[in-house]
Amino acid sequence: MAEYPNDIYILDGQYKATAVNSFGTTTGITYVDGGTLWSTRDAPNTWTASGGSPAFGAEIFHLKGTGYNNLGAIRQTNGYCQNFAAAGKIILDGDIRVTGTTQLEFRYGNIYCNSNTIVVAMDTANALFRFVAVGVNTPGSVHVESGRFGFESATGDGSATYSVTVEPGAQLYLSNAQSVQKRTLWLKDGAMLAIGSGYFGLGAITGTNQWSGAVTVDGNTPVAISGMQRGLNLSAPISGNGGFTAYGGGYVQFSNPDNSFAGGVSVTGKVGAVAGAVTGGVSVVKTTSAGSTYMTPFAAIPTNGAPIRLNNAQLGVFYARVAEFPDVIADGRCAVTGTSLLVKGTLKSLTKTGTDELTIYGPFRVAGATDVQGGTLRFGTRVPDVPTGLNWYYSWGKTSGNANTTIPASVPFQCVEPKGAAYAYQGWPATSGADGAATHYQAHYYTGYIRIPGEEGEEVTCNFVSSMTRYAYLVIDGKRVPA
Repeated sequence: MAEYPNDIYILDGQYKATAVNSFGTTTGITYVDGGTLWSTRDAPNTWTASGGSPAFGAEIFHLKGTGYNNLGAIRQTNGYCQNFAAAGKIILDGDIRVTGTTQLEFRYGNIYCNSNTIVVAMDTANALFRFVAVGVNTPGSVHVESGRFGFESATGDGSATYSVTVEPGAQLYLSNAQSVQKRTLWLKDGAMLAIGSGYFGLGAITGTNQWSGAVTVDGNTPVAISGMQRGLNLSAPISGNGGFTAYGGGYVQFSNPDNSFAGGVSVTGKVGAVAGAVTGGVSVVKTTSAGSTYMTPFAAIPTNGAPIRLNNAQLGVFYARVAEFPDVIADGRCAVTGTSLLVKGTLKSLTKTGTDELTIYGPFRVAGATDVQGGTLRFGTRVPDVPTGLNWYYSWGKTSGNANTTIPASVPFQCVEPKGAAYAYQGWPATSGADGAATHYQAHYYTGYIRIPGEEGEEVTCNFVSSMTRYAYLVIDGKRVPA
C-alpha cells in the first residue's frame, strides 16, 4: 500500500501490519474503531531526529475501542515494537484496550491521549506496554489487567486526577521515571512492582522512580529491584491490609508519616564481595527537621502493623530525629543504621535469626523483647570525635562547645527495658577539659539486657561483640561475669 494516499478505517476484524509501508503514504489517516490494528513490525526503522526509530513512519493514527473479539484497538506480536509511530501522531478518540505478546511502546513523538482510559491486557506475564520519554500528553487512568505496564524516562503528566490500577499477577514497571507520579495507585492482592534503571539517592526523596500519589495495597506486593543504587520512593500516604516484599539488592524508601498499611515490609538484600557489605533494604526519610516537628515521633512504617523483615539487608533512618518502627526480624547479615541527625530510634521488638551479624548503629532502643536465636547481635559505635561506648553517644554532650555540663532531662536517650536489648546511660561523674573547649567531653556507662536462647539449666554459647574496650562485663543472676 505504499502508494495508497487515502484514509484507512479499521472498523471490524484485524488489520495485520507487517511492513513499514503498511499504512500507505503519510497523507492518509488510519482510524481504528471496532477493529484491531495488529502490528508485527519489529522496530527500529531508520532513525529520525524528530521521531526516533518509528515502526511505521510518519502516519497519523486515531484509536478507540476494545478491538475485534476484545483483542484491543492495538495489538503487538512477533517483533519488539520499540517505537510505534513517533514520527507521526497517535490520537486516542476514546478509551482503548492494548494487547500483545511482546513489547509495545509509545515514545518521543506526538501522543495525544485526551484523558482517555487505557486498559493493558497483555497475553503473557512478561509482555510490556509502556510510555517512554516525552510526548505522551494527558493520559487518563490506566488499568493493568495482565502483563506489564510501565513509565520510563521523563514520562507522566504529574496529574493527580487519574489512577493506575494493577490486578493480581500484573505488574507496574518504573525505569528512570523522572517525573513525579502523582496518580493514585491501587495494588490489588498479588499485583507486582518492578524498578529498572535510574539513580537512587538513599536518604533523599527525589523525582526518580518516585510515586507521590496515594497508594492502596490490598495484599503482599512483590517489588523487584534491579540491583544496587536502584530504589523506589513512596512519598504519599499508603493504606490497606497489604505490604511490600522487595528483592534484588535495592531499596524501598518511605517518607509519609500518615502511612497506615498493615502488611509490613520484607526486604532481601545482597552481601557484597568487599568486606561483606550489605546492599539493599528499607529506609525512612523525614524531610523536615526544624520547628515544631523537630522532636515529633516519626513512623513512616506503621508501628502497629506487621514486622519489618530483613534478610541480608539494612534498615535505615534518615533525617528523622525521633524515629519509631514496628517489630524487626533480622536474618543473616543485617544492619540497623541512622544518620548523625538521629536523636532516638525505637524498635518495637527485635529478633535475630540465622548466622552472621546484626549490627545496630546509632541511638536505637528496643522497647520490647529481644530474642537472639542465632548469629551475633552487635552494637556498633557511631564514632564521634571521642568514642564513648556502645551503640550510642550522648548527642547533646558531644565534644567541644559545651557550655553546661548538666544533663538536661528533656533530651531523649536510650532507656533500660528489663526484657529488651536497649542500652541506657548513667552520667559518669568524670569530665575533662574546660567547658566549651575542644578537649571537653563527657563519658557515660551503659547497662542493658539481652535474652539468652535456651531453657533454664541448658548450656548455651552466646557471642557478644562490643565496641567498648574497657569496663565491659556481664551480670548474670546478680553475679558479675567475669568476676
